[in-house]
Amino acid sequence: KWDADGIDLSKLSQSTRTLPIELKYDAATMGSEEAYIASRRDELLEQLTAGGAIWFRGFEMMKEKEGFVRFYEALGLNPCQDPLASVGARAVVDKKGAMYEAVNKPSRSKFFIGMHNESTFKRTNRLGAFVCFKKATISGGEFFIADAAKIARDLDVDVAQRIYDRKIRISVSNLDLDFLEATGPL
Repeated sequence: KWDADGIDLSKLSQSTRTLPIELKYDAATMGSEEAYIASRRDELLEQLTAGGAIWFRGFEMMKEKEGFVRFYEALGLNPCQDPLASVGARAVVDKKGAMYEAVNKPSRSKFFIGMHNESTFKRTNRLGAFVCFKKATISGGEFFIADAAKIARDLDVDVAQRIYDRKIRISVSNLDLDFLEATGPL
C-alpha cells in the first residue's frame, strides 16, 4: 500500500489532462527526429510525468530496432531488464537494448490482456517505452491506453468508498526473488 490511509474519496479533484499526449512528427518544422527529441528531452520527460503517456506518431526512426534505441537514448533513458524475463513470458528481441516482444506465446493466444496499471513509477522502472515494428498478421495488436486516475474518479463515490473501506488494493509489480537479489544492497 502506498499512501493509502486517510483518503477522502469525495474530495478527489477532476483532472483536465489529456491521455495520451499526442506528438506528431513534422519534418518541415521539427527537423531531424533525433535532434528534435534530444533538444526537447526535459520538456518531453516533464510532459510524460505529468500526463502519463506520449504517443509519438509519424517518427520514422522508431520503425526499426536501431532507431528505437536512438530514440530512448535521445531521451536519456537507459535500457533495463524486464522483471518478467525470468519467467520467459516475452521473447527477447535485443538483450543489450533490453527489448522484448509482446506476450506472443501460443498458449496465450486466446487470452485478452485488458487494461492494467503498470505503476512503473512506484516499484519498478519509472518509465517504459513501447513500439510496434510489425503489424499484427491476422488480427489484434491493439495497444489500449486508459487513464487509471480518471477511471477511479469516474467510479460512483459510494462504490469507490466500499472498495476503499474493504481495503481492496492491487499490486501489479510481482518481482521475483532472483530479480531482487540481482539489485544488490538497497
